Amino acid sequence: MERRENSLAGAAYAAVFNTWRRFRTQVLYWAPPLIAAYYCMKWTDERYVVSLATHPSIYKAATDIGV
Repeated sequence: MERRENSLAGAAYAAVFNTWRRFRTQVLYWAPPLIAAYYCMKWTDERYVVSLATHPSIYKAATDIGV
C-alpha cells in the first residue's frame, strides 16, 4: 500500500490565521479614512437638517426641483 500526501492538510487552519494576519496589518490603512468619512457625513447631515429648520425656503426650493 502506498502512502499519499494530503494536499489540503492544514489549509483551512492556515487560511483563517493568514486572513486574520493580513486584516490586522492592513486595518490601520483603511479604517481611519473610513471612520473620518462617516463622521463627516454625519456632521453634514446634521447641519443640513438644522439649515432646513432655520431656513424653510431651502426646503421649499429643494422639494420644488425634486431633490
